[in-house]
Amino acid sequence: MSNTAGTAGTAVETAYRQHLPAIVRYLRRRLGDGVAEDAAAEVFTRAVRAERAGQAVSLPWLFGVAANVISERRRSERRRLRVIERLAGETPREHLPAEVDPGLDPALVRALRRLDRGDREALLLVVWGELTYDQAADALGIPVGTVRSRIFRARKQLGPSAPRAHRVADSSPNTARP
Repeated sequence: MSNTAGTAGTAVETAYRQHLPAIVRYLRRRLGDGVAEDAAAEVFTRAVRAERAGQAVSLPWLFGVAANVISERRRSERRRLRVIERLAGETPREHLPAEVDPGLDPALVRALRRLDRGDREALLLVVWGELTYDQAADALGIPVGTVRSRIFRARKQLGPSAPRAHRVADSSPNTARP
């Protein structure tokens, strides 16, 4: 990104350098390798436009935009989760395509697909996006108490069908209450 917009460009460039890996990592986990880079480009294109309009750009704001980009691609994500679920259940791990995370358990993917969209989004922002509850609340534009409720509901619904999600979410330092 070039600095054609003065200090506004500098702030977006700084956000880009600092946060691109986290945004791409999150988008890759949600959308797959094939579209993560394009989705990240869309996130930062929107950041440039927003900053030109006077909007402050922060990591939670970027994750909020990423969540919107994901929503716009939701249909493709649902198809991808169904394919991952099928492939992970039928294919030996060493033969899985590169875009399928070999650590994803088919039961976990199936359980994630069953979650309410809002509950799934909050949980994945905290677990895969590695955001704190406060940052996830900022990203989603909702109160932190709502994030806590959504994650509680998601964990409760996941239950024993996806024990790995509990271990990851429970062991994440970002999920601790302040």
